[in-house]
Amino acid sequence: MENDEVVNLGMSLQELRERFPLVRKDPDDPGARIRSLFFIENPVLDFLACTRAAGVEPTCTEDRRIRGHLLPSGKPNVLPALWEVAVVKEPSCEIDSCVASLLDLVHPRVEQISQLLSTHRYKAGFLTNVTVFEEEPFYGLSSSTLRRLADFGLEWSLDVL
Repeated sequence: MENDEVVNLGMSLQELRERFPLVRKDPDDPGARIRSLFFIENPVLDFLACTRAAGVEPTCTEDRRIRGHLLPSGKPNVLPALWEVAVVKEPSCEIDSCVASLLDLVHPRVEQISQLLSTHRYKAGFLTNVTVFEEEPFYGLSSSTLRRLADFGLEWSLDVL
């Protein structure tokens, strides 16, 4: 946030953790939860065309929607339509296997996806979310994973909680 603004939720960090606890798939394993996704978004999105181009069924689709209102203007926060495919590895000790598993699904269709994106001017990218419980995973990507990501020419983001 700009100028180090703080959003007051009316709860301390401890109260927030107690109210919304992180639930682990395997409570005995200290590994992280890693979720990698490929997304396509646009205010108007042809879900069927995205599925055809990617050659894989999406794990999530959402129509254009409003989530809250912007402050101080009060204008609605309009989110674009979304098509995504995600892979989750939990517990996991490194991010490369999750990103590589996602690329195994979509990389064979890199040319078709690139054509769809250039034809419709859709926004697309890759995102990896890491939820750390006790042990931090290894944050490296192999050269083959990096090469396959680069074939798309899209942004890849890493989000660590």
